[in-house]
Amino acid sequence: MDEPEEDFLLIGIATAMKEYKISFELNRILAVEFEKQPDIQFENKERSRTLSFGILMAHNEQKDVRYFIFNNRNLGENLLPQLNDYNYLLKIEGHTSDFNLSGTLDSIKNLKEVIICAEIPLDKVKQPDRLRTDHL
Repeated sequence: MDEPEEDFLLIGIATAMKEYKISFELNRILAVEFEKQPDIQFENKERSRTLSFGILMAHNEQKDVRYFIFNNRNLGENLLPQLNDYNYLLKIEGHTSDFNLSGTLDSIKNLKEVIICAEIPLDKVKQPDRLRTDHL
């Protein structure tokens, strides 16, 4: 039996904001409270080092939606190298059929520190396992 594909939305955000500032702004926009989670780590075999990326999580129980902010950059490396234009990735999972994606994109784009904000088509994500959140 095949594993079901994970259903989620992904937004890329390019900004110079620090993690605490982007989480504050997204708390306001999404009406949630992001909390810091343990960093996710990956081995970079080419450079013989462990890469660590920050992650924050929030849960809207009424809407049955979980939100994750992934820091896409650390020490010159990217969590998802094919999305290197974005500093942060906002993953929205759960009951996303009623999620107001266009309104959320507009609200994020209206932040003066945001340079680019766009929905990322999931077929552009070459390492979806790096966005796994089942351990949180």
